[in-house]
Amino acid sequence: MASKVTVIGTGNFGSTVAFILAMRGSCHEVILRGRNIDVAKGKALNMS
Repeated sequence: MASKVTVIGTGNFGSTVAFILAMRGSCHEVILRGRNIDVAKGKALNMS
C-alpha cells in the first residue's frame, strides 16, 4: 500500500481519481496539485 499519492490536475479526472483513492483507503495521504491553488484546496476540503 502506498503511503502518499500526488494527483496532478484538479479537473474532473484528477478529482475523481483522488476521491476514489481516498474512499478506498488505497493510500495514507492524497495530495492534489493544480494551477489554481484555491480550487485544489476547495476540492481537498470537500473530500475530507
